[in-house]
Amino acid sequence: MELSLVMPMYNEEDCVISVIQDLEKVFEGLDYEFVVVNNGSTDNTGKVLMEYSKKNPQVRVVHVEKNLGYGLGVISGLKACKGDTLGWIDGDGQVSAEDVFKVYDHYKRKKVEFCRAIRYQRNDGLNRKVASFFFNNIFRVLFLKKVVDINAKPKFFSRRFYEGLNPESKDWFIDTEVIIYLIHKSFKDSEVFVYSGEREGGKSNVAPATAYEFFKNMLSWRFKLWKKSLK
Repeated sequence: MELSLVMPMYNEEDCVISVIQDLEKVFEGLDYEFVVVNNGSTDNTGKVLMEYSKKNPQVRVVHVEKNLGYGLGVISGLKACKGDTLGWIDGDGQVSAEDVFKVYDHYKRKKVEFCRAIRYQRNDGLNRKVASFFFNNIFRVLFLKKVVDINAKPKFFSRRFYEGLNPESKDWFIDTEVIIYLIHKSFKDSEVFVYSGEREGGKSNVAPATAYEFFKNMLSWRFKLWKKSLK
């Protein structure tokens, strides 16, 4: 199979079908699967997904019983993937299907092992833009690497990249963990600019506590890498 694309969904019953159908249009003709994760939703997201997957075998549903974080949804989906290329996106439709395909197409044409989006314009509120600015700069200080827009999706990567990754972050730090792994290995990578619009439905699940969670995890990973370097 050419591609497995993971989409974690938490209480996205309002937009889940439109997000999937838009992606089906742009990926038509490819040997792909959409691994859609019902990440402990308390609404009808799981039911809607199961009904839709019965009509389309290229849509596979993974159920996480209790929502323990965004990262667990991603990890659960990746474990179920069968494709040579793996990737994930948010399930809210903020990045258009056309831009998702643009990143994947760039990944294939450039023959890299990792490719990710960078949002050249964002419509998700001032607070999240400011938080993103500080996180990216704190990352630069701690890891001595300038990385723009750590949390942007989609991210696509080879199975070889994934098999060495062994992700463990169950929360929003999953994106940063993957970037830390990338910069400490010799994988060839690339970036593509995308536009990030408004959510198609549902509501953002990023809470104020996420900022503390991010900072704590970043320090933890920095100390972990320092310890490894001293051995």
